[in-house]
Amino acid sequence: MRTLQTYIDTAIKRNNLSSMRRFCDAIGVSHNATTAYNNGSLPSDETMIKIADLAGIDRMQALADLNTWRAPERYKSLYTKMGEIIRQAALCFAPALFTMSVVIQDFIYYGN
Repeated sequence: MRTLQTYIDTAIKRNNLSSMRRFCDAIGVSHNATTAYNNGSLPSDETMIKIADLAGIDRMQALADLNTWRAPERYKSLYTKMGEIIRQAALCFAPALFTMSVVIQDFIYYGN
């Protein structure tokens, strides 16, 4: 499972953000937020989605990870399993969705 720091590092690298200040600006949080995250605070759902979008990571997966981190110890394994199911489903459906998008584009471009 990814960590919050993994999401942040990926978002920074993927968007060529030169500092944590620029990262905070990109997700719309105060510049002190990263200090709070380093001390164990977790972002809101809305902020986590922004981080996931910058990192190029599926939003549902990001929220599953976030809730795993928030969950009491006795529930962490359930959230971890849920995240795995989401990952597997995404891998299974991605080729079908791509094919559908090509068919739709062809239909739009060429007609029936």
